[in-house]
Amino acid sequence: MNWYLVMSKPREEERAYENLVYQQYNCYLPKVKIEKIKQGKKIQLLEPLFPRYLFVQLNSSTDNWGPVRSTLGVSNMVRFGDSYAKVPDSVIEDINYFSSEHQESLFKAGEKLVVKSGPFKGQTVEFLRISSDYRAMVLLELCQKLHRVSISLEELH
Repeated sequence: MNWYLVMSKPREEERAYENLVYQQYNCYLPKVKIEKIKQGKKIQLLEPLFPRYLFVQLNSSTDNWGPVRSTLGVSNMVRFGDSYAKVPDSVIEDINYFSSEHQESLFKAGEKLVVKSGPFKGQTVEFLRISSDYRAMVLLELCQKLHRVSISLEELH
């Protein structure tokens, strides 16, 4: 299994990441915490470390790459000539070390959580990520289908 570089459509890194994870691909979207002024207030946001780029782990001999390229939010896989841009594990580890040092996360991707209040109280959800407005993006099963839902972080435990 190797890591490959995927280019998303403009400002759709999150969408590409969520859809690839939903398709059972192992993905990595490194983020860093930044400060911005919004409506006169200083706020902290989690932004992609590399705008428009994320990483996907694929087996070059057994995985079907077609679904990756046609995933919503994905523009294309990065290539150099005829070969896809392969990223060494050591680079991914270094990026992970840097980005984890510069952000705090209450939950980890894939972690099972329970909703403690609101309309989905008592439901078990799978944590995906923290969105840029500090809400949790989770997978919730309703009517035997998985749905991506945005929930306040205070509603989860």
